[in-house]
Amino acid sequence: MENLKLCFLFTIRSQDDWKWISHYNKDFNSFDFQVDKINISEELDSSKLIWYDIYYVAWGNTYYILDRLRKIWIDKIIVDAIKQDKLYIWKSAWSTILWNSIEITKLCFDDNDINLKDLSWFNVIDKEILPHFDNEWVNMKEYDKYKVGKNILTLANNEALFISWNEEFRIFN
Repeated sequence: MENLKLCFLFTIRSQDDWKWISHYNKDFNSFDFQVDKINISEELDSSKLIWYDIYYVAWGNTYYILDRLRKIWIDKIIVDAIKQDKLYIWKSAWSTILWNSIEITKLCFDDNDINLKDLSWFNVIDKEILPHFDNEWVNMKEYDKYKVGKNILTLANNEALFISWNEEFRIFN
């Protein structure tokens, strides 16, 4: 285990965001392996990110995340990592990027405050993921209209999803 390397990806757009990141830092204190924390809001050399065994991603506005990942080419690295069966652990907004679009985000939590036009994304799995389904953030009226004819996986705040390139397992907390 001590040879594993984890890459914690996050975004910071305002000083208030740091309180959330400090919450995640507590999780990493008990890990028995290397953890590198990378703020994708900053410019970085994404080629160094291919060497990680685990990608743990959390916090941020979905539209901003999508825009930043494209600009610094991390999108390709994460897709390749998933195809190599490296571990990709996400929380909240980051889970919506596994589908071919982040359109579902409009149902719940983020504003498109950067006016992002292209909402297409990873296309790694065959269903949309809606996190925070047990939370008041989800507009249930809009969800009932949106879900018609769609393949959607809802996740409550105490649930996670493990995805292997060939298989998928739902894990409950």
